[in-house]
Amino acid sequence: MSGKAWGWALFALGVVTVGAGTGLFVWLGLSKGDQLASILSLFVGIAGLAASIAGLVLARKPSAVQAITGSSISGNAEVVRNVGGNYTLRRAPSTAAAPVPGTTSTTAPVAAEQTITGSGIGGSARIVDGVTGNVDINE
Repeated sequence: MSGKAWGWALFALGVVTVGAGTGLFVWLGLSKGDQLASILSLFVGIAGLAASIAGLVLARKPSAVQAITGSSISGNAEVVRNVGGNYTLRRAPSTAAAPVPGTTSTTAPVAAEQTITGSGIGGSARIVDGVTGNVDINE
């Protein structure tokens, strides 16, 4: 369903809900309708409080960050996480020269969960995430 269709569906649901609530209020009368509205607003308030507390807890949860920053690595560099399936890494022996001191990357650090920034790497650099099996590294 497209976004526009969802919008119309929610609008229709809102119109039906307001109509049903108004009809119920008229049918029950002013006194009983007021009592029912008070009770319903109590439960809506409790649900809203629970949702806001859950949002705060989830927002404060620290994210898992893996980073190689400001390093000088003469070989290869891998940043791997969330492995649940098979991942095989086969490398030939590294023939790359060691990075020259002072020639690190000038890339500014990025606000991400897995990064390699400001580092000189003499070999290859790999960032792996979300593998759905085993990791097999053959050097």
